[in-house]
Amino acid sequence: VLYGEQLNENDIVNAIKLISNAELLIIGGCSLTVYPAASFINYFRGKYLVVINKSSTSADEEASLVINAPIGEVMTKIKI
Repeated sequence: VLYGEQLNENDIVNAIKLISNAELLIIGGCSLTVYPAASFINYFRGKYLVVINKSSTSADEEASLVINAPIGEVMTKIKI
């Protein structure tokens, strides 16, 4: 989400539905300070929360895994 960008209502509803039904949620490169997108984490009821961000976030304490590093750096190291 870009600063000042309006979110489409259908996109918001779909995001909340998907997050609510997810078993794993990965938050990457987000400080969780830009709303309304930052509030979407409140709908997550799954088992595993992963936070990848350069600095700590408000979700770190609830996360199953926290990686404090730039998202681009982390993602280039993942091999499938």
